[in-house]
Amino acid sequence: MTSERQNNASTLGWVRNELDETLQQAAQALEEYSEDSSDRTQLRFCMTYLHQVYGTLQMLELYALSMLVEEMEQVLEGLVNGDLAQPREGEETLMRGILSVSDYLERIQKGDRDSSVLVLPLLNDLRAARGAPLLTESMLFAPDLATSAEQPRRARDEGASIAGLARQHRHRFQRALLAFLRGQSVPASLQRMQAILDELDAAAGDDRTGDLFWIAAGVVDGLRSGELETTTAVKGVLGQVDRQLKRIIDHGEEQLAETPPDDLLKNMLYYVARSGDSGERVLAIQERFALD
Repeated sequence: MTSERQNNASTLGWVRNELDETLQQAAQALEEYSEDSSDRTQLRFCMTYLHQVYGTLQMLELYALSMLVEEMEQVLEGLVNGDLAQPREGEETLMRGILSVSDYLERIQKGDRDSSVLVLPLLNDLRAARGAPLLTESMLFAPDLATSAEQPRRARDEGASIAGLARQHRHRFQRALLAFLRGQSVPASLQRMQAILDELDAAAGDDRTGDLFWIAAGVVDGLRSGELETTTAVKGVLGQVDRQLKRIIDHGEEQLAETPPDDLLKNMLYYVARSGDSGERVLAIQERFALD
């Protein structure tokens, strides 16, 4: 254990009980609001408790956890103001966040690092709950999108165009995606999405556009294997793939190749990186983009 982590763990030990008690009060206030949503005072109590936690984490220089709690305050503010499109989902994600902070504190006290990458999935779930863009800052995760293998990833038909295929398959992809989002026939829905993504990858004119569908299929691999958790953020990423299909239909493959959706690619690569050993494709993506 480095001296920095030893100091964090030692200092945290002095205030750990106080932090846990304040987090418990925040969870209780949120639970009481969930049982009676007319009592919005409980939300303000919860916000007060979380702000106390935030201040203590800042004092301890646990900045990644501080960032997570700050995001939780933003979700709370959205609940107070009635700004969340799915308030119940926001409440559930917020409760998961409150409980997770205690788990992270336990790990840090045992010597783990206060890591921005560690909290990124939950951070993005909270941002998705309030409709904010997902984080892909280079300080958290910065895959080299310009990386390329010495040989092309797969043989390509130089005259191929996937615009027609995208037009043909988009409705099928949307139906499978919608069923997945609703939790209906999940294994079959993921399998249908994966088959469509494979066809689109094969029909792409080059790897620049094909990689979008190859990496998306890797995310689906992670979901199918159970290595990747089905979260709000992951659902949002797959929804963005559908919007890229519309972009190809409207403007052709050339525009996608000229201005690729870098943020979406980074987000998908992050989830592929978290998918462990979910099959040959996931391992190949991890190797190509040096995700280890």
